[in-house]
Amino acid sequence: VVILHACRAGPDYLSCVAQHVLTLFPDADQYLPQLPCHLFSRADPEEIAQKQLRAIDQIWKDKEGGYTSITFVGHSIGGLLARRIFLLKAAQEASSEKSQGRLFWAGKVDRIVLLAGMNRGWSAGHHLSLASYVQWKSGTGIAAMLGPIGKEPFLIMAIRRGAPFITRLRVEWIQ
Repeated sequence: VVILHACRAGPDYLSCVAQHVLTLFPDADQYLPQLPCHLFSRADPEEIAQKQLRAIDQIWKDKEGGYTSITFVGHSIGGLLARRIFLLKAAQEASSEKSQGRLFWAGKVDRIVLLAGMNRGWSAGHHLSLASYVQWKSGTGIAAMLGPIGKEPFLIMAIRRGAPFITRLRVEWIQ
């Protein structure tokens, strides 16, 4: 079971989910990585997904393909990353010839559980309280102004509704 946390959280934040998984599936292995998803993160969500794909590949290889299934649980941005990792692996497997030694596990994914998943990215809208709306709009403005100063844009801007990462993920998910 791969459990991916939200922005401004960590693996400990989903410890209750991990406990519940152990209750339901006592023999299941769990992978709860620390994602670079802090408030001022400039990590590229595509690179985060690629890194986690490599980590899961290594876990699969170490177990010698001995898993009967893989379940992803993603909270908020973790849900976006879970879907992206799955799509990356499925595309990788589709373009590779099946041969001995390959790490084929996309077909073993039995479900992707989204907890407060941001399927279309985030936006500051009518669903927020006035105070939260002002905070999000102010933060968005500051991030837009400060974004060009660094090498990469802020992660939070890369998962905003309409951002290229979100749009590509949605289109590929539909396909």
